[in-house]
Amino acid sequence: MKHTGTLPIETERLLLRRFLPEDAFGMLQNWASDPKVQHEYGEPVYETPEAAEQLLRQYLAGYAHKDFYRWAIILRESGQNIGQIAFCRVWEDCRTAEIEYCIGAAFWGNGYAGEALAAVIGRTFSDTDFDKLEAYHRAANPKSGRVLEKSVMHRTETVERFRRAGEAPEGEICYAVTRDEYKNSIPYQIREIRADEYSLLNDFLYEAIFVPEGTEPPPREIVNQPELQVYTADFGTKKDDAALVAEAEGRIVGAVWVRIMQDYGHIDDETPSFAISLLPEYRGRGIGTALMRKMLQILRQRGCKQASLSVQKANAAVSLYRNLGFRTVDETAEEYIMVYRF
Repeated sequence: MKHTGTLPIETERLLLRRFLPEDAFGMLQNWASDPKVQHEYGEPVYETPEAAEQLLRQYLAGYAHKDFYRWAIILRESGQNIGQIAFCRVWEDCRTAEIEYCIGAAFWGNGYAGEALAAVIGRTFSDTDFDKLEAYHRAANPKSGRVLEKSVMHRTETVERFRRAGEAPEGEICYAVTRDEYKNSIPYQIREIRADEYSLLNDFLYEAIFVPEGTEPPPREIVNQPELQVYTADFGTKKDDAALVAEAEGRIVGAVWVRIMQDYGHIDDETPSFAISLLPEYRGRGIGTALMRKMLQILRQRGCKQASLSVQKANAAVSLYRNLGFRTVDETAEEYIMVYRF
């Protein structure tokens, strides 16, 4: 089974990352010492710095194992550690994991738990081999219940931990979502990008960078390099610039754009080149295919004869482009240059 371990995930307001030695203070101050938080998800209270540090050492040791998934929930604006989200159980034989999470009481009511849960579910189904995610809450804990009710997970009679113990849930309300259910769960719409959204293309340019498995992603500042800025600099000022975005759950989750530029997939000065990416948690759901089809339709209506793109040979998107009708016209040691002819 393919595991990724605890890789960083960014959302609009949060950074989900591995715990670090310096997290002990934030853990103790914001959630680990608070009975209101800890008792709600069945964990002991850690009242002293020594106790919090011992817990933290357990987390840090776990990262030596690929099947260990535990994220610190960090507010991007302030850098505060406000909680955690983790797979507290992993069953490889049925490709299932159980999720637990907590948020410090001072941060309740802001939707942070739901934002973190949605990001972890999406990243799991896009990057790992898990086929099912489960969670449960105690009936006496309505706060966790509201988070699960608002998520893509649905009520179910039981979950794997109870099934394997030969027990029926008593006072626990169970939730689950499968890979296929997730893929078909969230509606989205595709529309033209607005001028005030052009700056988002730099974010999606970063997401478009192919990172091989086992490789650390580059710093976000890499998109400022000249060879990458050709994709986004002064976007909208050239007559051939065009971009579409996909919206889901009240935010932009993907983008496709084209322009005639001297990029890696450049063919000639009459052929627009493609760039496309989605936020990791929204991949594998057909949104990228829909974005590409819509943009190809626009280029056909404009009278374009062909369009091009470049893609790393190891990138799974190669099969998507081939299914859409792109064909390889050139290649390097690492990349294909592909063309779609109208």
